[in-house]
Amino acid sequence: MSKGQSEPHPLVSIIVPAYNRADLIDSTLNSICRQTWRPLEVVVVDDGSTDDTVERVRSWFRQVQQESDLDVQVICQDNAGAPTARNRGLAESGGDFILFLDSDDELHSEKVEKQVRALIANPSWDFCYGPVSILEDRDRVPYGYKSLSKIEAATRQLSWPFFTIMGPLIRRTTLTSMDGFNESLPCCQDWEFHTRLVLSSDAFGYVPGALAYYRQGDIGRSRISTGRRNRKYELSRKPYLRARLIQLRSAWQHASGEIRNTGGYRSELVWQTLRIMKCRFLVHGKNIGEESRSALCRIAQGTKIAVPFSVLNFLIKRGFHQVAWFFFALAEWVYYRIAGILGRFSRMARMWF
Repeated sequence: MSKGQSEPHPLVSIIVPAYNRADLIDSTLNSICRQTWRPLEVVVVDDGSTDDTVERVRSWFRQVQQESDLDVQVICQDNAGAPTARNRGLAESGGDFILFLDSDDELHSEKVEKQVRALIANPSWDFCYGPVSILEDRDRVPYGYKSLSKIEAATRQLSWPFFTIMGPLIRRTTLTSMDGFNESLPCCQDWEFHTRLVLSSDAFGYVPGALAYYRQGDIGRSRISTGRRNRKYELSRKPYLRARLIQLRSAWQHASGEIRNTGGYRSELVWQTLRIMKCRFLVHGKNIGEESRSALCRIAQGTKIAVPFSVLNFLIKRGFHQVAWFFFALAEWVYYRIAGILGRFSRMARMWF
C-alpha cells in the first residue's frame, strides 16, 4: 500500500479483551498483524486470566516488534467482565477509529483498510460495518451481511443482533458521545451497545468486502469472562431475560421521534418485549406489571399488534394470567409458522425466477 504524504493515515486502535485464551489468542493477533492498514494500535485487556494468556501476548509481541508501526499495549485487570475490559481498552487507546475484537475471532487481512477508506471517503458516517462469517464455515454469514437503512437496522436489532462485536469500525468521536458498554449486564452487552450505536448515529454505511470471522466451535467455554450464549439455554435464564429487557428499553429511550413514530418499529418492540415477558412468567412465575403494560399499550397504539396486545392486557387485568400467556404463545407459534412458510415460498420463487 502506497503511503503518499498527502494521503491521511489515521491511527486505528483494535481492542481485544481476553480471559483464559492462551490457546487461541495467537491466531487472533496474527490476523491483526496481517492487516494491510498501518498505523495500528493493539490494546489487549486481560480480564484476570488464570492461564498464561498474558505471557502468550507478550511473547507474540516480541516476535513481531520489528513492525515499527504496530504498537501493542497489554493491560491487566482483576476479573470484571467483558464490557468493563472493553471500556478500559477504549479509555487507554489513542486511535481515531476503533475496532473491538474478541480474543478468539479473526479478521480478513484487508478488513481494516477497506473500512478506514470508507470512513475517510464518507465523513458523515459515524461508523461502517462489514459482514461477519463463521470461522469454521466461511460460507455462512449470519451478521452484517447486507446494507440496511437506519430504521431497518434499528428494527432488526430488536429481534436479533444484526451486528456482532468486530463488524463495525467506529469513529472515536462517535464513541465519546456514548456511554460505552453497559457494565451491569451479564450478557448481551454488545447487542445493547450496537442498539444504542445505531440509534445515536446520524449516518453509517456498509462495506461488503470488510470480512471478519466469528469462532463458533467451542460453545460452552468461557469466551472472555462470561459464558458464550446458547440461545435455547439462555432464553430461560434470569440474567439473559433481564439483559434483553434492558436492551429493549434502550431501543425505546434512544430512538428519535421519527423512529418512534414508525409503526413497524413500535410493533416489533412490543412483540419482542412480550416474548421476554412470556418467558419470565412461564419459567420464573414473574408477571408483567401494570406500569409496564400501560407503557406497552401506549407504544402499541395504532400498530398491527394493538389488537393482540389488548386481548392479552384484558386477560391479565382479569387475573387470567396463564390463559393470557397461553394465548400469546399460540399467537407467537402461528406467526412464526406463517413467516416460515412465506420465507420458504420466497426462496423457492427466487430460485425459479
